[in-house]
Amino acid sequence: MIPLQSHGKTILTGEHAVIRGAPAVVIPNHHQTLMICYDASKPFKLTCHDDMTLQIFESHLPELWQMGQTFLGQKTETFTGELNIENSVPIARGCGFSAAFSVIVAKLLHHVYDFPQNTDSLFKLSLHFEMHFHGNSSGADIAGAMSTHPIWFQDKQIHPIQCHHQGYFYLFDSNQISHTKKCVSQVNNMNEPRIDDEMSLASGLMIKGLESTDYSLELISQSIQIADTCFQKWGLMTPEIQTIQTKIKALGGIASKVTGAGGGGYVLGYFEHLLSNETDGKLQLLSLNN
Repeated sequence: MIPLQSHGKTILTGEHAVIRGAPAVVIPNHHQTLMICYDASKPFKLTCHDDMTLQIFESHLPELWQMGQTFLGQKTETFTGELNIENSVPIARGCGFSAAFSVIVAKLLHHVYDFPQNTDSLFKLSLHFEMHFHGNSSGADIAGAMSTHPIWFQDKQIHPIQCHHQGYFYLFDSNQISHTKKCVSQVNNMNEPRIDDEMSLASGLMIKGLESTDYSLELISQSIQIADTCFQKWGLMTPEIQTIQTKIKALGGIASKVTGAGGGGYVLGYFEHLLSNETDGKLQLLSLNN
């Protein structure tokens, strides 16, 4: 059995605008993983503890497999072998499941056809798959699903970030599905370059805040507030998201914003201090130092 793994991502700032060349700050989420074990010697079989994940593999793996073979210049053949799947990346919640899925299939193809699993080759094939799902992709989610450290992403260029900031980031579940294609289309139809510029400013403030302990709380909170305003202007907020933001403020949060495409998914909360273990509700502390 050959084990392969990818993971989720969280975009701190830069959503939507990154498609049009603006920068984004992306962190890998190693608490959310997609793992497979592949045995080429066995008959075709897919197994997974999660029915939704299994359904996605059953529905999309055959098509991606043929797309990948063509992309790599190989003869198109039906996928064979046994694949055991374990997934903890939330699906359709802005955490990058489609990117993690694209990366894991790209890794599997590179293994089967004995291609070197270098970053550039995997990124290009994974992005090819991601474009299939979303129609248009900046590659930021793919970069997050492949990276081990926080990154600054712009125009498909990846730059690692050395974090020295103060404060803590938490993810709160809105329990709403985030429809990426619908949200992307809504933003594109608005055609508001000024909002993209504001999101670029948010990313600039975020990187300054992350890389220095000096004024990091102020810089990061200002960054998140600007990004939150962008989502409001795009019309991608929901009552459920706003309820979560009210809860974050009540818990002592400095700032909050939805993360991902918007319209649902997870809400990012920024705090000066660690939250108590007694805090109720679904939340997850993000680590920026892996």
